[in-house]
Amino acid sequence: MSNLILRGMNVKKYALAMVMVVLLAAGYSQSSQAAPVLCNSLSTFQQLIDQSGATGGCTIDDKLFNDFTFASVGLLADLTPVPGIPASSITFVLASTNEGFNFTFILNAGTVVVTNDIRLGYDVTCIGATFDCIVSAEVSITGGGSDGGVGRADENICFGGPCGTADTSLHVSTSGITGAEVKFPGQHIVGFDKDINADCFASGGPTCSVSISGLINTVDQTTPEPATLLLFGAGLAGLGLFRRRKA
Repeated sequence: MSNLILRGMNVKKYALAMVMVVLLAAGYSQSSQAAPVLCNSLSTFQQLIDQSGATGGCTIDDKLFNDFTFASVGLLADLTPVPGIPASSITFVLASTNEGFNFTFILNAGTVVVTNDIRLGYDVTCIGATFDCIVSAEVSITGGGSDGGVGRADENICFGGPCGTADTSLHVSTSGITGAEVKFPGQHIVGFDKDINADCFASGGPTCSVSISGLINTVDQTTPEPATLLLFGAGLAGLGLFRRRKA
C-alpha cells in the first residue's frame, strides 16, 4: 500500500511539474521596461509582475527586486489540471523584519481539487554603492490542514541570478517547521524560486482539507565590519582636522 501511495505521489508531482512548465513557457511571466519604483507603492503581486523586467522592478532600501515570474494550477483527483489562483489575488506588504515581502492569499485543497500549487520567483540585486549585501534568506508559511492535508513551501536559492541549479534551499510546512533561515557568504545577485503547495493527494481522506493563507520571504544584508567602521570614522576625523587647519 505504501508503495502505491508513493507511486501516486510521484505521478502527481510529475503531472504538476509538466503543467507548470507549460504555463511558464506560455508567458505567465512578464517583463517591461518601466523604471524601478518603491516596492511599497504597489499593492498586488500582479503589479509586481507588470513592473518587472531588466530595467524595471521595485526597490527596498539598497536592493532591487525584479524579474518576477508566476504560475498557478490545481489538479483534480484524476490529475486533470484546473485553473489556479490569479496573480491579482495575491496581495503583499513589506515585511516588518529584514527586506522582502509578506504575501497574503488563499490556496485551498480538498477532496475535489486535491492539490493546488503556486510557482513564484524573482531576483534580488544590490544597487547603488553596495556590493555583496545579501547574506541570508528567510521563509515562513501560515496555514493548516486536517485529515492529512499539508501545506508546503520549498524555496530554491540561486547565487548570481535566475534560478537553474540551486546553491541552497529552504523547506517549510504547516505540519512541521513553519519558518526557516539560511545564511551564506555575501552575494550581489540572488535568484529565488518558490513552490507553494496545498496538498490532499497523498491522504485522499473524505474530510481532507488544507489552506495556506500567507508566506513571508525576506533577505538580510551585511553590516559594516568593526574595522570598516574604524576606517570610516578615522576618515571623517581626518577630514575635520584638515578643514580646521585650512581655516
